[in-house]
Amino acid sequence: MPSPSNRESVRCVTSRACLVVVLVASGVAKVFSPHQSIFLLPVWAYYLASVVELFLAGMLLTGGRLRAAQGVIVMAFGGVMYALFRPSGDCGCFGGIVPSGRLGGLIASGGFGALASFYLGGISDKKE
Repeated sequence: MPSPSNRESVRCVTSRACLVVVLVASGVAKVFSPHQSIFLLPVWAYYLASVVELFLAGMLLTGGRLRAAQGVIVMAFGGVMYALFRPSGDCGCFGGIVPSGRLGGLIASGGFGALASFYLGGISDKKE
């Protein structure tokens, strides 16, 4: 049976890898999928979100992991608020590649925030 420190490191590595995969997939999908009028976000905000997602993924891979995880939580909170209060349409979380309605955006953003919180809980006692 692994020691508690090994379990914690597996938790951190696994959750960080999942965060990076989702951020890169979402950022790249936005870059290669054109902005659509159903997204409700202005064009500049749509492409800015892709840059921020790719930047946070890079931070999670190279350093500044605590700040990156906090940024992901803030971004996920914004996604939940956006999903709750937008009138209708697709959230555009994964560009036009993966369409999602209000409930899909709410579940995706909430789950993503929960994953970031899980990761943050694993690294909160460590110094970066």
